Amino acid sequence: MIFPRGQPRHQNLSTAYTDLSALLKTMKAEGFSGTVEAAFPGRQGIIFIASGEIIDAEARSEGDSTRTSGQPALQEMLTLSNRKDGVLHVYRMSPDRVAAATGVLQSELLFKDLSSDFTRLDRLILKMREEKHNGFMEILTKQHKEMGTVFFREGEVTDVFASSESGASLVEKKNISVFLENAVRQGVLLNVYRNQGKKPVRESTAKETPVKETRVKEAAARELPSKDAPAKVTSAEQAGVKGPVAKEAPVKEPPGGESNGGPKDIIPILQDILSRVEKLADIGSRKGVFLREFKRSLIEKAEKYPFLDPFAGEFDYKDGAIGFKGEAGTKDLARGIGECLRLTLYHLEDELPKHNKTLPAKLVLEIEALLERHREGTKRLGVDTLLHSIFQ
Repeated sequence: MIFPRGQPRHQNLSTAYTDLSALLKTMKAEGFSGTVEAAFPGRQGIIFIASGEIIDAEARSEGDSTRTSGQPALQEMLTLSNRKDGVLHVYRMSPDRVAAATGVLQSELLFKDLSSDFTRLDRLILKMREEKHNGFMEILTKQHKEMGTVFFREGEVTDVFASSESGASLVEKKNISVFLENAVRQGVLLNVYRNQGKKPVRESTAKETPVKETRVKEAAARELPSKDAPAKVTSAEQAGVKGPVAKEAPVKEPPGGESNGGPKDIIPILQDILSRVEKLADIGSRKGVFLREFKRSLIEKAEKYPFLDPFAGEFDYKDGAIGFKGEAGTKDLARGIGECLRLTLYHLEDELPKHNKTLPAKLVLEIEALLERHREGTKRLGVDTLLHSIFQ
């Protein structure tokens, strides 16, 4: 991710003679905003400061193989600063830009490798404006080389940074449209991230430790772990996909009486279908292709089914589980997800190698088998005919 440094204030300060905790105290007294970068053999880190307050920190090794953030990262930097082989650099930034940088540390990937071949960048930016999106978008070449980063706050573009041989540079407001047009003309890939809204790390009034004087609190609650992935794929033999097959009895649907039920009743059925089709698609192509194309379909169907719009935050599908907090009716939800799944199969035809073009047709067979397993539940909910008609 491209994010340039601010204006240099101090550079190449050796930890042999620089006390990092005292430096941070001075910056707090000054109301400083910016970053302190620390580099040690095999480990480096960055501390983010806004108006004198430490709001976040990150420590990492080369290649991001081991990465920590928040209080553990800050404490690690303070401990490492006791060594004499470290170097510190201080850069001044506006508080807004520091906040944008820490948002990167606390972001969630919404879309990965959206190609400009099928994604209209101008419409995507308009959609992010309408949804008051907070986060950023990476712009990459088809070879996954960084070209630039676009930052959003409440849907508005706040900054655009471009990559060059000399590093990252801020694109002037008047040149943003030209930069984006040139990027699209070359053909690019887009990764869209949403800020998680995690609370910042702040200095604590707790008793100072003998090692260093500055302490912080980690106030953010950790995200709940993802639900376990669903059970093994069924009907693989019908779908023509090689791999172990587990024979399963028909699904027992929860009792619902004479009532048609609601969205919460159709979600387990749709989740089962999506997760099993995703597993088959990943076996027959490569992992992640199905999820990418399904998210692409959600974008394309967002105008018709706004409750599925990824930017609205009402519907989510990841790790084989559906999350939904919208107000769509049972039939609308079933129809919307069904149509997105059908559109995903069409997209897969273009993504798959020539020798595997039959996979979408095999996936349809699997979907039909799954609908048969869930027939009792879909009939009770009044969506049996609807779902079958989508995949005929």
